[in-house]
Amino acid sequence: MDTSEYGQVVPEFINKMFNDKQFTIIGNGEHTRSFCYVEDHTRLVRKLAEQVSNEIVNVGNNVETKIIDLAKKIHEIEGREFKPKFLPGREYDHKRRQPDITKLKELIDDYPKISLEKGLKLTIEEYTKKKLER
Repeated sequence: MDTSEYGQVVPEFINKMFNDKQFTIIGNGEHTRSFCYVEDHTRLVRKLAEQVSNEIVNVGNNVETKIIDLAKKIHEIEGREFKPKFLPGREYDHKRRQPDITKLKELIDDYPKISLEKGLKLTIEEYTKKKLER
């Protein structure tokens, strides 16, 4: 999901950190997103499939994170200097994106277990491993 100009922000930022001379952020970094680690997501979907039938349930994490804070955290994990260049924002970008997981929390009491920091560390480890295999 990171091979286009509209890739997902986590893989996009990790790739930028490893490969770009200048780390860029579109907009001012104040937009927010909510992140759910893939293992949490798949675990929750499996549990929901066993519990509900023909219902809509949002799966995700309701904690919002500013894009600037996400970028800083990724650099911090790798011990890299963080000096972003801010590019003009895109008028169609949502200012915030956060799922309403009220129903999920009513159905499952162990919604997201993996913190953003731990999920980022695990993801960066995978990118590093793949980079070394090349």
